[in-house]
Amino acid sequence: LASLLLLTVSTHACPQPCTCTGTTVDCSERELDTIPDNIPRNTTELFLCGNKMTSIPSGGFAGLANLTVLYLDRNQITEEGLSRNAFQGLRFLKEL
Repeated sequence: LASLLLLTVSTHACPQPCTCTGTTVDCSERELDTIPDNIPRNTTELFLCGNKMTSIPSGGFAGLANLTVLYLDRNQITEEGLSRNAFQGLRFLKEL
């Protein structure tokens, strides 16, 4: 029972240095140069605005199938840095 509780808590832990409210993860203005690890799988809105990212790797949002909103504005992502499969699996994405 204790290990099940630990698994549940770790599945929904908020990645550092982001803030999480419900199914929204806000990693804006954190000087990030990569997508944070361990974004909760139930995330529906992800804010990565105003960081220092220059690329999005293939499968960069893998496991985030429920994502409907993704903000990447005010980064330095170039066309060359955008992998062909960067948004693979985001079938519910409505706003980019």
